[in-house]
Amino acid sequence: MSKQERKMGQPSQEVTMSNCLVFYRYITTLNSGNIFMLFLTARFLSVYYNLIWDCDETYNYWDPLHFLMYGQGTQTWEYSPDYALRSYLYLFVHYIFIYPFKFLITSKITMFYVLRFVFALVQSYTDTKLFEGLKKLGHLDRQTFQYTHYYYLVLNLTNVGMFLSTTSFLPSTFSLYLITYAYSSIYQNNFIRSVFAIGLAVLLAWPFVVIIGIPVAINYIIQKPIFDFVKTTAISGILILSPLILIDSLFYGKLAIAPLNIFVYNVLDSSGKGPDLYGREPFSYYIKNLFLNFNILFPISILNFFSIIYLYLKNKHLSKNASLTYLGMFLWLLIIMTRSHKEERFMFPIYSLFLINSSIFLAFFSKFLSMKHKIFKIIPNLVIFIHALLSLSRLLALLFNYSSTIQVYAKLNNQDVKFSSSHLNFKSEINVCVGKEWYRFPSYFFIPEKTEVHDWNLRFLETDFKGQLPGYFRKAVNFGQVIESTRHVDRLFNDLNQEVVERYVSMDKCDFLIETDSLNDKEFSEKAKINWRSLGKFRFFDSVQKYSFLKSFYIPILYEKHVKFTYFNLRIRIP
Repeated sequence: MSKQERKMGQPSQEVTMSNCLVFYRYITTLNSGNIFMLFLTARFLSVYYNLIWDCDETYNYWDPLHFLMYGQGTQTWEYSPDYALRSYLYLFVHYIFIYPFKFLITSKITMFYVLRFVFALVQSYTDTKLFEGLKKLGHLDRQTFQYTHYYYLVLNLTNVGMFLSTTSFLPSTFSLYLITYAYSSIYQNNFIRSVFAIGLAVLLAWPFVVIIGIPVAINYIIQKPIFDFVKTTAISGILILSPLILIDSLFYGKLAIAPLNIFVYNVLDSSGKGPDLYGREPFSYYIKNLFLNFNILFPISILNFFSIIYLYLKNKHLSKNASLTYLGMFLWLLIIMTRSHKEERFMFPIYSLFLINSSIFLAFFSKFLSMKHKIFKIIPNLVIFIHALLSLSRLLALLFNYSSTIQVYAKLNNQDVKFSSSHLNFKSEINVCVGKEWYRFPSYFFIPEKTEVHDWNLRFLETDFKGQLPGYFRKAVNFGQVIESTRHVDRLFNDLNQEVVERYVSMDKCDFLIETDSLNDKEFSEKAKINWRSLGKFRFFDSVQKYSFLKSFYIPILYEKHVKFTYFNLRIRIP
């Protein structure tokens, strides 16, 4: 039998590989609308179950948005006209999507989830565009990238990092949306859209992501005249900066360019200020964090460098799209991992790039190994299974450990709880107090609505924390008062993270107290029992007796046996 006849008598590599990938044949039959709905289904779970993991999300974004909508909220020093580090245009982009619902929905908590659903819609759209771009890449080079779009879809839907990041109200998440869209435009050679998306991410969200825009610029310049790139960049900058400067200057009452201010504060200030005041972490911080949120995909995405080099050495041709995607991820890791101030959200902008690089590597590596022996065809499914299992384990641990941070504030809004003591009926100011768990407050959207009789406020108790707590916007009932409040200079604010004792109230000023019954803080727990009655308590992670990994991953039986819990307690003062 000839070689050709032997080939004709065997199923092709493409067919056998397709048969081995779970749901591949089904996914290939789906149109863009179906793919969008798959992404939206996963994001919808995040809308409802995701928590707030960073107090910056509450105090720098949710609460200022609440102030714009309802005339009340906490204010951080970054919103003081003395510093003007945050952009009101960024808030207004979200405001215009949620404001119309204010006249249809009375519950502020529901409004909170409506905006989260908008986040889900946006991320699902950008993910769908990227899926289409990767599918196009597979059509152009079937030998190497045929299955890349499939891996991106499956890994995205099962990734805990995407669950945690995509419905957060943060500039880094907003950057994730736009960078996902910009790189999808790279794969589809839509130069203008990719540049404008990066411009929005840099000027409206977070100026530091300009680093991730370098591959977008390279892609433009190597295929178009450099003058076209300069013109597109200039026009994009003007279109974005004009309303940004106009709106921010209106609210701050002076010329304000927020992205420039935050860049100067974080990078150029040499007076001892800057982000390091809020904590320094070792180099290993991000390595650990990325393993938690991407598990085996983190090293796989890094290894994609070798598949790119191998393809170049073999074919004498460098895959432009794969190389630019890797470059964007590499540059961000290089810059962010070497900074001493580290936070989980700083990695959000390249979460989709981790998934793309993992998908490209799996698409190449699975084909390469399957040509060696058919037993290797199981490896891609094994990787998907391990990744999904570890992601699920991580997510369940987080939700089981910390869901009470939302549940306890939702309980406060129950009608039978808000006025469970008759003395509250005669109070115009009702104070909800927080102590050492102030940073877990999910925002004023979870403080009961103001009525004609009652005005609900968040108040802070003094604890061991000696940094600067948020202040308050002056209360406003119309747009004119909103402007007066945002222009007001609170002289208590500082940019050195110094404690402001004037922010504290004594416990006798509190009507409600929301705090954990820490097993390690017996003194506070005893104080909280005096003249207070519990209205509800919710299980909250305290410590692990054995096997420290159980804090990060849920493993049945072991988790129930070795994890110790305290309670998040909602208490009301006994008159």
